[in-house]
Amino acid sequence: MFDALARLPRELAERLARARLHAGGDAVDLQPDKLIAAALARAGSRDFGDFDPRPGLEALLDSLQREARLSPVGHLLTRWDLLRLLGNLASMARLLRQRPQIRAGSLPAPWIITGMPRSGSTFLHRLLAQEPNHRVARHFETIHPPLGAPRVWRRARVRLELAGLHLLRPHFNDAHPLGIDTPQECTELTSPAIASLRFDTTYTAIAYRQWFDANGAAQAYRFHRSALQLLQYGEAPRRWVLKSPDHVFALPALLTEYPDARLIFTHRDALEVLPSVINLTILLRSIFSSEIDARAVAVEVAARWAQGAEHLLAADRLIPPERRIHVHYRDIARQPLQTVERIYHRFGLTLSAPARARMQAFVSRHPDGDYRTPRLRVEDFQLNSGGEQRRFAAYRAWIEAPYPER
Repeated sequence: MFDALARLPRELAERLARARLHAGGDAVDLQPDKLIAAALARAGSRDFGDFDPRPGLEALLDSLQREARLSPVGHLLTRWDLLRLLGNLASMARLLRQRPQIRAGSLPAPWIITGMPRSGSTFLHRLLAQEPNHRVARHFETIHPPLGAPRVWRRARVRLELAGLHLLRPHFNDAHPLGIDTPQECTELTSPAIASLRFDTTYTAIAYRQWFDANGAAQAYRFHRSALQLLQYGEAPRRWVLKSPDHVFALPALLTEYPDARLIFTHRDALEVLPSVINLTILLRSIFSSEIDARAVAVEVAARWAQGAEHLLAADRLIPPERRIHVHYRDIARQPLQTVERIYHRFGLTLSAPARARMQAFVSRHPDGDYRTPRLRVEDFQLNSGGEQRRFAAYRAWIEAPYPER
């Protein structure tokens, strides 16, 4: 009975969306020219400045048409999302023309968390956000950045949007806790330029991911820097603490834009990571797609993170030892404050008593990191555990090997 009640909002939304699509017209069109024109008109801007979203937009829409199997709700949500992103980009271009001093804002060497997904990085990100000298990008300000609308309006709008997400997917927060002030991943910061691997997770969009790998990373991080400068405009500069597992796939582009960055790599056994990532990917895609092939998602995710593991094994060649540290999920989960102190020590800093107290209070409030997902195995998604053990053998051996002050 409760499952049937939980499905009612989704079923009603699908009926309404189907009727809207049946009515047709520009209001439901997913064509690059029409989306760009509508976004520019809404923002009152003549262009997107020195960022060109068209190549990414064309690649994404072509990929969605051929691969994503959008449901009626997914179609309308995708249009709403793209208009929001393009509108934010156009509004930002207008604001940067009016206030060029925004781009003159200094960005102290950021701390960037990346590595295997589902490896404690979100908990670590939120823990480091307790430090008063740290700045993080909050969910509400990445969804609706400071482009003229009052802060209270932007927060209220995000509150409504999160309520809508909860109606469509009541258990989403169990897999990925999300709130108005939650520190947000960098994939949301790069999304307005339509150069983000956020789309690769949200949709079945393999062709778009291939486009990003070949063409999108440089623009993504160039825009990322401007987005941070916008968010901190009018504030005293603080150290940004940033996070996304997807940085693993674009480390050269990331380091080109942030050559002084400190990298915190998080690790976990791939056979524990994969089921959770597959489950979250299915959950996200089911918001937009009418048909999800769980087995195909599992194969895609496993192959992608096998590539990610190879990038992680090679990462130390790109970054000097004093600007990187490796931490294991076990340490983040069992000894969070000791792990944070080790990070501070590696980067030549000392964790202050007030910051430590704030972090301790956070750990006390969130002892399990707020995750409540069921324990899953790769076999639950028709993957062969022996085959995955062999595929990730080098990475699994590397993260378990003893080594000095990883």
